[in-house]
Amino acid sequence: MACGATLLLYLGSIDFDRFTFGLYVRRAEALPLGEEESSRLQDAHLAYLASLGREGHVLAAGPLDDQDDVALRGIVIFSTDLDQARLLMSSDPAVRADRLAFELMSWLTPAGTVSFHAARLPESTEEATS
Repeated sequence: MACGATLLLYLGSIDFDRFTFGLYVRRAEALPLGEEESSRLQDAHLAYLASLGREGHVLAAGPLDDQDDVALRGIVIFSTDLDQARLLMSSDPAVRADRLAFELMSWLTPAGTVSFHAARLPESTEEATS
């Protein structure tokens, strides 16, 4: 049986929750930034994600650590569909500055296996590390 047919059979027998999953990726061609400029851009990136959290678009977000591919920088889980998430990620200051790119996908998980609780996302590097 083809993989797609197997997936449809599986999806038909269980209720699934669907989340939009975003992955930030460092652009290979990004030029190095000075420490001050890099800090300013990171703070703008964090403030933007925090605003999306306050507006209810982002359920969870955070950096990656111990990943095999160091170009993979962070994850965002959206409460929106793919098209809206694409618009939101495209407006991220780090994406607009060509420091980060992103990939989006739908993530299906059996209904009720994952829940997100309201949490305030940090608005700056200082807040995230204190």
